[in-house]
Amino acid sequence: MVSIASRQSWGARHRDGDINLPGLARKIIIHHTATAQVAHTASIEQERAQMRNLESIGQQRFRQGISYNVVIFPSGRAYQGVSWNRRGTHTGGHNSAARSIAFAGNYDTHQPTPAALATAANIIQQGRGRWWKATAPVKGHHNFRATACPGRNLRNLIPEIVRLANGRPPAPAAPPAPGAPSVLRRGSTGQRVRDLQAGFNRVFPSYQNSARVAAAGGGGRLLKEDGVYGPITAAWVSEFQSRIFAGQTVDGMVGARTGGALARHGIRNLGWN
Repeated sequence: MVSIASRQSWGARHRDGDINLPGLARKIIIHHTATAQVAHTASIEQERAQMRNLESIGQQRFRQGISYNVVIFPSGRAYQGVSWNRRGTHTGGHNSAARSIAFAGNYDTHQPTPAALATAANIIQQGRGRWWKATAPVKGHHNFRATACPGRNLRNLIPEIVRLANGRPPAPAAPPAPGAPSVLRRGSTGQRVRDLQAGFNRVFPSYQNSARVAAAGGGGRLLKEDGVYGPITAAWVSEFQSRIFAGQTVDGMVGARTGGALARHGIRNLGWN
């Protein structure tokens, strides 16, 4: 069960929509706020400030307070916007029939975090028969008008959100192109993993002091260069991703994007030099 912070918790100051809505919503519409990108490490106070900013934007545009029913941040935390039984101003012509889930940030230029995607899926699941019909489809804002919302990166992941909401495992990753190096992830072993570990120890030794590495059980010491990609190695990779790709996906795996970034920082021989 997702905990959704109340309007009172973030300091809502304006009206809660305009009218009460009878019955269950017939559709769920995904948005992005297209506002400043907040890091996944943002504090609750920073997120609350963003909620008040979104409320001010909605109030200035439509005079009905915040536009969205719920806003999800990269941290995975969710905040109530317009109450579920009240009408917001998120999608012209569909505000009475639909409820909205907004991802805070701009997903034309950033990738949604796994935590945010999981929260959206859980909200969709727990709202079935409670806030919307069990058969309510999940659509993007772009399905109803010519708009970039919810951003091309989030738009492409709506089927994945629905899959997670239905309790199905994530879709399998596409196989690598012929000749492409395999992704390094937990369970990987061998010389490439050993080179990754040695590279981190050489280039980013300070990662041993990060909270993320400490939480994985590896705080205060360099990586063991054993060629085994375990949870501590994954934590070092996640730490690198969080610093280099601020506000974007942190998955603890080394594929083409992360491998290329590591190579640019001097950690090579992983296949993406």
